[in-house]
Amino acid sequence: MWPELKWTEWQKTADTLHMWTQIVGKTRLALSPLQAHWWNVPLYVSARGLNTSAMPYGFRISANRIRLRQS
Repeated sequence: MWPELKWTEWQKTADTLHMWTQIVGKTRLALSPLQAHWWNVPLYVSARGLNTSAMPYGFRISANRIRLRQS
């Protein structure tokens, strides 16, 4: 059974995570070629957090990562 997660105890963390995911998502939206159904803007779940795939940035490639767990 999962432990109880009280909203009041992690609301500030959730708000911060939401803002960071929006920043990464907007960056991805701006740098990726548009695809149907916004398939160009997902964040992928990894063992340590959330990632984007490679995005073109001028003559370079960029990728973003939100680490939720440190190793």
